[in-house]
Amino acid sequence: MAKKLFETNGDALNQVVTVGNNDCRVIGVYKNTDTAIGSSGEIGTALVSNTQLAAENNTDPIGQIYFHVTDVKNSSSVAKDVAKCLTHLSQDDNGEYKAADMSSALDQVNTIIGIVTTVVGDISAISLLVGVISVMNIMLVSVTEWTREIGLRNVLGATCRKILTRF
Repeated sequence: MAKKLFETNGDALNQVVTVGNNDCRVIGVYKNTDTAIGSSGEIGTALVSNTQLAAENNTDPIGQIYFHVTDVKNSSSVAKDVAKCLTHLSQDDNGEYKAADMSSALDQVNTIIGIVTTVVGDISAISLLVGVISVMNIMLVSVTEWTREIGLRNVLGATCRKILTRF
């Protein structure tokens, strides 16, 4: 439709088109017409803007737009560019589009997981230390209880190897 009304898709952007009694501003052009959803006419497919649809149906305009970014590293800059472009194209004096960047939420989740991992690791290390101390104390008590017997065996001529095999 953009190519039929204007020379190129790029020339269609930000132009005003009269449809019936309504003036509509062109804010975007689909590259693939198979993905376009809207009212089909003789010359192509058109989408009604959020504010126009709200005005015709006496409802509030849609407050959120979701978009997908393929490369997470660029999500912050793409979000800012999209918000700036939508604000410029909408020419709405009542507000502006803002982008919610989920990378900060992802960083917070990673921080929390790191803290939990550290705490669990510390608890495991403390448990291991308590276990080692317990085993050491048991061995110390058993050696202390057998001190007299070890001395007696040593006096009677037992070798170190024989005394160690007793334990």
